[in-house]
Amino acid sequence: MTSQTPAESPLTFSDLSPRDLSDVFDLCGCIYWELPEQFEKRPGKDRMRELLAEWLSKHGAGHPLGKVARQGKEVRGFVRFGPPELYPQSLRYSSGPVSQDALLVTCLFVAKPYRGSGIARRLLSLTEEAATNRYAYSAVEAFARKGSANNPSGPVELYLKCGYEVLRDDGEFPLMRKTVK
Repeated sequence: MTSQTPAESPLTFSDLSPRDLSDVFDLCGCIYWELPEQFEKRPGKDRMRELLAEWLSKHGAGHPLGKVARQGKEVRGFVRFGPPELYPQSLRYSSGPVSQDALLVTCLFVAKPYRGSGIARRLLSLTEEAATNRYAYSAVEAFARKGSANNPSGPVELYLKCGYEVLRDDGEFPLMRKTVK
């Protein structure tokens, strides 16, 4: 958690729901992982938000598919994750496929002013808890990006700092893995 002045509200974390999408899309939003065919048609932001809300309602009914970090009403960051079979885009990566025993992180994004404050580390920790407690997976995997902190899946360096290892290397998007059970 971050330190706070008396006037600041605490940083809170909640399950991602369709009602969060407006705020999440203000930071970073797309349907790249979930609906790649629709994404390639370049729908507008409002249409992507609608499609993702429908997708979340359909696939996230029994288990959360992400977490949101807020301070008051402001979203500071979020993570989206789930069983790899829900994300057809993951099959297009040369460093894949995602292991059958792993929950896949598709997006880990913290707003620039709050990077380095521990929010991403906490979101990954909550993802790891969800992997074991809600999904019964023994690992978490992600296609992280080399050389860029501005990638929605998160930079390789962050995953390494959080105890992940390179499972399969790639020039741009290695598959990172952390065994959690």
